[in-house]
Amino acid sequence: MNMEMMGRSPRVKKRSRLRSKTAAGVLALSILLGAGAIFAGTDAGQQLRAWFEKLGKMSEDEIVRALNEHVRQ
Repeated sequence: MNMEMMGRSPRVKKRSRLRSKTAAGVLALSILLGAGAIFAGTDAGQQLRAWFEKLGKMSEDEIVRALNEHVRQ
């Protein structure tokens, strides 16, 4: 029998599956590292701090306004 009639040998099939899994793993790792590099360039902590301080400032202004109205009465 020749190889064409038998199809691929088990060794070739295992190598092919291993190469596919390796390629998929390399692709997944590349995507993960690329996304990490993109998000590393942003300063989420600073944005969160600015948002929180803005909320705190709004509350402080409301408290001062309420106290001023109370004192005027």
